[in-house]
Amino acid sequence: MGKASDKEPVVGPVIDELLRLRLECQVVLFTRYKRQASVIRIRFGESIALVNRIVDATSLLSYSSAFIRSAGTMTAETALLGITSIFCFSES
Repeated sequence: MGKASDKEPVVGPVIDELLRLRLECQVVLFTRYKRQASVIRIRFGESIALVNRIVDATSLLSYSSAFIRSAGTMTAETALLGITSIFCFSES
């Protein structure tokens, strides 16, 4: 808590670019903390799907073309599923 991602999402620029390119994709975002979800909701509104409940992430990932992360352990699952994973992290 109190990290840069609470005020400005680390993956924000990546999501901005995906939306700008108007790719045929759906952006689905998980947040760790409720405060982060509020920031995401304000910044992107209905442009992305914000997961606000517990889901079977492995099943969701199996339908994914790519996975972009700023932290967490889901990268191992994406690797085992053969899904491209991109790591972005800000030390702010």
